[in-house]
Amino acid sequence: MELKTAFNPQQFLDEYWQKKPVLIRGFIADFEDPVSAEELAGLACEAELESRLICNPGENRYTLEHGPLAETRFDELGDADWTLLVQAVDQWVAEVAALRRRFDFLPNWRIEDVMVSFAAPGGSVGPHFDQYDVFLLQGSGSRHWQVGPRCDASSPSRNVNGLSLLEQFQSQYSARLEPGDVLYLPPGFSHWGVGVEPGLCFSIGFRAPSMAEMLEGFSNNLIDQADPAQRYTDPRAVVPASAVEAARIDPENLQDAFNKLLQVLDNKTEFDRYFGMQVSQPRYPEQILPPTEPLQPETLADSLQQCSALLRHPASRFAWMREEKGDGLLCFVDGEAFSLPASEAQLVNTLCDLSFENLRKITQCCASQDGLDLVLKLINSGSLVLE
Repeated sequence: MELKTAFNPQQFLDEYWQKKPVLIRGFIADFEDPVSAEELAGLACEAELESRLICNPGENRYTLEHGPLAETRFDELGDADWTLLVQAVDQWVAEVAALRRRFDFLPNWRIEDVMVSFAAPGGSVGPHFDQYDVFLLQGSGSRHWQVGPRCDASSPSRNVNGLSLLEQFQSQYSARLEPGDVLYLPPGFSHWGVGVEPGLCFSIGFRAPSMAEMLEGFSNNLIDQADPAQRYTDPRAVVPASAVEAARIDPENLQDAFNKLLQVLDNKTEFDRYFGMQVSQPRYPEQILPPTEPLQPETLADSLQQCSALLRHPASRFAWMREEKGDGLLCFVDGEAFSLPASEAQLVNTLCDLSFENLRKITQCCASQDGLDLVLKLINSGSLVLE
């Protein structure tokens, strides 16, 4: 299970991605924590962040507390058997967000967030499995991981004070991770981590909408656009042979109704737009706020000239695709779709790049009025932030 050769992105994708776990020693050489344990504790005290404190003072004993936590809470914890987890730290610490670029061999729109956890010796969240791909990057300290078989909804589990834990865990592989090591886990594989030396772990999780979520979202999208005049019609009207036959639903009617529904669903162009909007939905949309005073078209150039920086909002999500018909582009920002001409490829690439450089000269990337209009909309929605 441990990769014995130098990391090769294509080899990883071919042999391991969404297939089987693998341990990659020294994935990041000389790795240094982009955030400290003290800073993580400070973030857990903030109401805007999603945080959890899990204590495990004895075998099969777990308690769960949701943040924000009081600063004094950490003085009560002691030196062992607890774990602090803070979600989406990449949206608050640029140095943590930079870790996402280490995984640029995968589409960046797939990355959900970077969760950071601190485990004291013996600290653990218990045996469990996740429904998404995750890279567990060890920071300072060390953590011992056990990996078990693949699980699903039928695997016996129990609720322990709000934690869904596996009733039975069979370890098939175990390893102690040191700074810079990465353990990759595809969806469903059971795992159990326990702190050895106090330290941090950076969990790069990937977004994976369920079929149920996509069915609901896409159908809702179609419902919003549906013509109320489009209704069920009889394919062929026949006088019932008897009173009993009058209550029977004819197979021909069933098949005709089913075919007409499939025709509505079989809309690839609309699905493309829906999918881009779905995967670009921000995890915390409430953090993205418009400016107090919206910019006007005539003041855009002066505002960009006078500002010190124009940055993507750290909570915003960007993605793009080529339109199925024609040569246009679709740019997706925070759950909205924007149609642009192919000439705006440079603008779209710049907006969707994961780096955090200053975008103050963004208008130089624009090749049309459509591009300028998009920049203005994104500033006025809060997806781009003037400083």
